[in-house]
Amino acid sequence: MKRTMLIAVTCALVLLVFSATASAKRVDRPFKGCVSGQVVFTPDPASPSPTGLWTDSSAVGHVSHLGRTVMSSRHPTPTGDTITGGNMKLVAANGDEVRIAYSGSAPFPVMGVPSTIVVAVDFTIVGGSGRFAHASGGGEMTGYVEFPGELNLGPWPACWTWRHATIRY
Repeated sequence: MKRTMLIAVTCALVLLVFSATASAKRVDRPFKGCVSGQVVFTPDPASPSPTGLWTDSSAVGHVSHLGRTVMSSRHPTPTGDTITGGNMKLVAANGDEVRIAYSGSAPFPVMGVPSTIVVAVDFTIVGGSGRFAHASGGGEMTGYVEFPGELNLGPWPACWTWRHATIRY
């Protein structure tokens, strides 16, 4: 009887360990969403950009796996079309975060001509907090920034969308 009980308990523990390991497996999930907000240009002599500016963005919307999302991002304001050194944070309604590194391009606007600047970015998910503490993945992000026709420090209306992307957590 004792031996049967020992075998039953051992089997139960083995099943428990295997089921916990299987449920902890990180899988690729589609990552998509849209947030709307604004872009401002923040003067800072410590900015690595020759412009002495940071491009700071903030927005709110809905992103898969996060639900209602607050986004903030920053990169050195480029003097040409190439964006480098971008960092973004997405915060879910429960406070869990996804952190993103990005780079890409945006055409330099034509002065005197109001237009929509289309920003094409490749991004990598570099972790987060809460259930996204070990998140990874990446893909493409597109930003649409409303250029008023003249250079000013903003705010400029903008929105961002994620498509063709995955997240693992």
